[in-house]
Amino acid sequence: MSVSTLGKTNLIYEGSVKSVYKDINDDQSLIFSFSDRYSIFDWGEMPDHVPSKGECLSLMGFAFFKYLSDQKNWIQLKNDLKNSHFSKEFLDQIFKSDEYLNLCEFGLKHHCLGLVDSILQQTNLPNLTNKMRVQRIQVIKPLKISNGWDYAQYSRSKPVMALVPLEVMYRFGLPSGNSLSQRFKSNAEYLNQYGLNELPNENTFLEKPLVDFSTKLEPGDRYLTIEQAQSLAGLTRDEMQSLQNLTLLVGLNLWNLHRKAGLELWDGKLEFAFVLSNVEKTAKAANVKPRGFMLVDSIGLDEMRILGHGQKISKDFLRDFYRNTKWYENLYKAKAESSDFKKHCINVYKSEPEMLPEKVLNRVTALYRCYTNTIINVMNLPQPFDKSLDLEFYRGLYL
Repeated sequence: MSVSTLGKTNLIYEGSVKSVYKDINDDQSLIFSFSDRYSIFDWGEMPDHVPSKGECLSLMGFAFFKYLSDQKNWIQLKNDLKNSHFSKEFLDQIFKSDEYLNLCEFGLKHHCLGLVDSILQQTNLPNLTNKMRVQRIQVIKPLKISNGWDYAQYSRSKPVMALVPLEVMYRFGLPSGNSLSQRFKSNAEYLNQYGLNELPNENTFLEKPLVDFSTKLEPGDRYLTIEQAQSLAGLTRDEMQSLQNLTLLVGLNLWNLHRKAGLELWDGKLEFAFVLSNVEKTAKAANVKPRGFMLVDSIGLDEMRILGHGQKISKDFLRDFYRNTKWYENLYKAKAESSDFKKHCINVYKSEPEMLPEKVLNRVTALYRCYTNTIINVMNLPQPFDKSLDLEFYRGLYL
């Protein structure tokens, strides 16, 4: 059954990149349909579509979930990072954590139930599909109030099988143009929360990676301190520490995987859901059950900043293209002037993003296909595109 046959009656959510549908075969699951659309700067859908992008996002997301759910890949990680640039003190600490021991025993919990084809039947690599079946979770939206947003329900109800209302970012370094460096410069509180006395050098890998937070369920991303993120999501101190550890561990495994592909992973973002913990810890009250976290949404080029072969192996080069346009200049002003910045940009500045030049569109199309093949090959899984489409091929095209 195609997306058009699923129909608007089964559509739950349509975002700038993917659509979410009810699964007509199982009311406990959903169908993610990844589109060829793309979004940057919180604008939503941009005017171009990128051929094969939806298939690439679905296939690479499935492959990452499969890789991270395998306990063997977590056990191997500790050995792989022995001679890395990360500090011994940091690695010793993270590999002694309950979260790492749990991953070595159970693998990573995630919501992906597999790939499905056009009639929603189970399929697998190397077959091309833009659809993924996922476990259904609850999304509890914050309430809009006069001076912002009310998240009190997260503290009151302590939900499980519900989305954590945060985007959680791991940062292995601070490449040029990253947002955290700007916040470090403007607010010493950000330095203090990481125990830093001075601004880290840009374009250099950190010995101890950082975890950063922003809101997930508001119209635009709002960056948060660790304390703000903990309060907003209704996390206990132990839960916040667990979330940070898990984020670092997932990031480290992705960093190691990209290193094997000859690539540098600099940062990325993850989303989680609350679940009951695998590890039964002593609760403070008899009726309190410990919560853990399950990885949700997806992982792919749209969620990571990667460098390799002298190229930006991410949609970041699209950001660079648009930063040199009048639309971006107007968007920057609109964001400073209105919370409904998109409408403000269109109505006040009469400005919308232009179409991509053909050579830029061809470049991003090749990037998604070549990256998908390369990273899936490193995982020893069947490549979905012609084997000649790898990052060496991409490098030859654009150097």
